[in-house]
Amino acid sequence: MFIKVIITINLESKFSWSCVATDDDKRAIHSLSEQYGLKLFQDLLKIPMLTDHTKKGGEQTEISTIICSFLSLCPSLKLLNSLDRSISSISPNEFTNILNVDYLNIIECYLKLNYKDLDEIKIKRFISNCLHQTTLFMENDKFKTCSHEVLVAIFSKIDNLIKFIPHNVNLDANIIGEFIFVLLEKKFEEYIILKCITSLISSEYNKEQPLGPSLDRVIEAIINNPQFKILAISPDNPFLIKIEICYLLNTIFHANPITCCKEIFINSLLDCYGASTSLTDQLLLDIFMLYERSTNSSIGTYTMLWGSRSSSNIRQIDRQRGIIMGQRILVESLNLIDSNKMMISYTHFPIDKELEVTNQPQQYWQFQEYQECQECREYLFNELTKSLTVYDPSFFLPLFASLLSYGNLLDIRKFIEINALGFIVVSLSSTVEKVRKVGYYLMDEIYILLEHANFREKKQILLLLDSLKNSIIDRKNDESIQRLPTIITIFFAHALNIFTNPGHFMYPAINKFLLSRALIDLEDVPMFYNLFYSSSENYQKERVWILRLLSAGLKTSEDYQIYKRRYIWDIISGYYSSQLVDNVSRKLIIEILFNATSIPKVITDMILNRGLLTWVKFLCISQSFTSIPSTTSIPSTTSTTSTSSNSTNDSTLFGLRILLRALQGCNNSMLKISNGIIVKQAILITTEMLNSLNSINNHHLIKEENISWLFNSLHIIIQIYHYLTLISPFSHSHIIFTPCNASSILSILEQCESFIPNFTTINYDDDNSLANIDHHHNYYYHNHYHNHYHNNYSYPSSTDKLELLYKRDSNIPGLYRQIVGMLFELIVSSDRHDLVIMNKIINRALMVEISFEVKQWMIELMNLSEGEDEDINDDNINNINNINNINNNINNINNMDNMDNIDNMIM
Repeated sequence: MFIKVIITINLESKFSWSCVATDDDKRAIHSLSEQYGLKLFQDLLKIPMLTDHTKKGGEQTEISTIICSFLSLCPSLKLLNSLDRSISSISPNEFTNILNVDYLNIIECYLKLNYKDLDEIKIKRFISNCLHQTTLFMENDKFKTCSHEVLVAIFSKIDNLIKFIPHNVNLDANIIGEFIFVLLEKKFEEYIILKCITSLISSEYNKEQPLGPSLDRVIEAIINNPQFKILAISPDNPFLIKIEICYLLNTIFHANPITCCKEIFINSLLDCYGASTSLTDQLLLDIFMLYERSTNSSIGTYTMLWGSRSSSNIRQIDRQRGIIMGQRILVESLNLIDSNKMMISYTHFPIDKELEVTNQPQQYWQFQEYQECQECREYLFNELTKSLTVYDPSFFLPLFASLLSYGNLLDIRKFIEINALGFIVVSLSSTVEKVRKVGYYLMDEIYILLEHANFREKKQILLLLDSLKNSIIDRKNDESIQRLPTIITIFFAHALNIFTNPGHFMYPAINKFLLSRALIDLEDVPMFYNLFYSSSENYQKERVWILRLLSAGLKTSEDYQIYKRRYIWDIISGYYSSQLVDNVSRKLIIEILFNATSIPKVITDMILNRGLLTWVKFLCISQSFTSIPSTTSIPSTTSTTSTSSNSTNDSTLFGLRILLRALQGCNNSMLKISNGIIVKQAILITTEMLNSLNSINNHHLIKEENISWLFNSLHIIIQIYHYLTLISPFSHSHIIFTPCNASSILSILEQCESFIPNFTTINYDDDNSLANIDHHHNYYYHNHYHNHYHNNYSYPSSTDKLELLYKRDSNIPGLYRQIVGMLFELIVSSDRHDLVIMNKIINRALMVEISFEVKQWMIELMNLSEGEDEDINDDNINNINNINNINNNINNINNMDNMDNIDNMIM
């Protein structure tokens, strides 16, 4: 009865009445609240703090959930009075069980519901006592008796309570200081503790008259902590902890720039700075820019020696010696730049990157949103690390300006040799006008230095730059400074690198090309036909070189127009299927398509006008499923890291992955034109591949050595069905995912399950498989289903790593759970699936702990049965009638969530 009456919204202990709840139901629940609410709360206070994470899902959590449901729906007056006394009149000596997670959970629920009606002084006193007791808990080393899971749970609740600190009152300065310094000393390496400190500083130091320790002392405590250099500087540190450290520092500096912006702090932070586009480096760069704004002084001389390879002691000595050691500073600064990484950086130049850094980068809010559970943190880790990190133009363009200001003291040949000039040239293709302006300014400065320089390749360099300069005709436009096509600037950047290496095979060809013309056609691909159809001795190398250029030169829809004008895709896609193509060229053509999928206008045009899906079908068929690759080199299937670095490359999967990426990158409105013909074509390709996979199953070819390959293949197939269902123009989802498809996938799963280690007792707590699809929301039948999940897919980005297209995930349990999760969503979104198949899939969903989603779907069916009778057909009624059987299955599964526990305890 209870599951039918109460709906849990998300997983945050929020409750509401189901639309099927009658007045009698509500009166019954209210009666339970009056009789048992206060007693349950008093019993909970007698239970000691959890010290064993194995009790996390036991009796205390059940009691907490029941009390929160009473508070949300029908609180008894006795329970409310008891909670009010608990907040307003409790003294520090009575805080024996304050760090009881369930107690804190109930208090949080009470504050959410009654915050506006509570006295601010009472709330302040309660939170102050909480912080004080937490400080004592850490100071006396009691935290060492807790498991990591319990510690995270406690401080997650403390962090939530900090958000209730009233804006008009201040906490005691001693309370704040003790809390911050003790936590930094005792558990600096714990992300949730750093998050609590960040929340407290954000709350208390943004008030008109903040109280608390001076923030420069807090920075000193962080920087001088023995763990700081290990966690913030070492490349082997936990990635998410480094983000939290950097954000804590960023928050402190912005809370009081006048106090915190000191030279000694900047020196220490430069040791942590990697000058990349990663989130941590963006947070640190924001601090450096804040320092310049607050002190009205430049840190150009400081930043010449950056990163862990250049210690703060060297920077201090060199600045004390002044201009006499200027040339040494320049040499050391240039030596810090990795020429190979600089080449990768201009090849993958972030053309939409602004010069300024926002105070709180959008990535961090995504980080905050997803770090509440282990699964979500691992998903976020994969999301942040799947992007290629390159040198940051926001840092290097100003740095290059500082270096060039030294005039002839700068070794200009070395500057070109490390690909710094190539980086500047590619900045002229940025879509951000300020970046282009800086790029043009730096080009002017380089021209002046080249006139007075003397090195062997000077004439060739000037010839190259003159060709570029003569091609620019619209630089002085008042409205917008001219943007050069990316393929042009990439060509010049690589040519600069080649001219410093006369032994390069492309040196004669490029030199000849430049000598034959005074300027470059900005609406053409330089040397494409000469190199692609080359008959020289180096014809293969030249073809590969121009294909690499084409891959790097496709960044915007404007760049694509040049490719389209020269029929680039038509030529290279035909070459891909020829007998003359080599594997390197094939991979580069796939890379060009991979980059095109991140530009909606481009991939949409390729699908509509270039027959891309037909070509992808050929690509998928050419990667035949009939030859099963061995996976003996695959590491242990118990690995919890998705797309682990130990995963092996798998060329049999990238055809389907390209199809999914193309569909995700395409404009969804265009996918729906022509009566959904594009979606239908994608369905045909996917179904054909599923049938091929099923034929392997029918011939009993599934073995332990190929199980990883089969799961990866099945995973990408069902993911395509899942995505097409979300964006489908069809009113009935069974048109996309048919009962036959469901039967085939279930049959393959049944054959593969025997190869999953410890199948019936798998622990899924550590995998991140379902995190990239948000399942913690209500299930709405039919049309409600489609729009709900649409924004939860990660769409293609120009910074995505190409290797993700080829790698095979070796985490078999994680893949299995994700496949079952998507399969469950697909079958509940349709009314045409056989009940036997539905039962088998739902049972598997329960086994892999997707019980919350199953029950939410059941609730929606019950709501639909009473509130939307006009939409119900016979199959819906069968589903509704089958709910009792499903609910019996739920009760037989271990480790169910709180809704079952409430049902069992109250009924």
